[in-house]
Amino acid sequence: MLGGVPVSWSSKLQSKIALSTTKAEHSAPLTAMKELIPLHRLIEELTKALGVKRSEEERLSCVFEDN
Repeated sequence: MLGGVPVSWSSKLQSKIALSTTKAEHSAPLTAMKELIPLHRLIEELTKALGVKRSEEERLSCVFEDN
């Protein structure tokens, strides 16, 4: 969320077959983090370039995952 608006949202079946439940539980959040990290870096660069101040709470991200 950025300014109360979702920046990214996705829902899909996993494309890979996991050999264990544990592997499946770790695969989904890993995919989300691969998208989240570059978004964090982009937003940080933009806020610095524009001189926008963000609170610590605004810098945090939450990834929800359910299998």
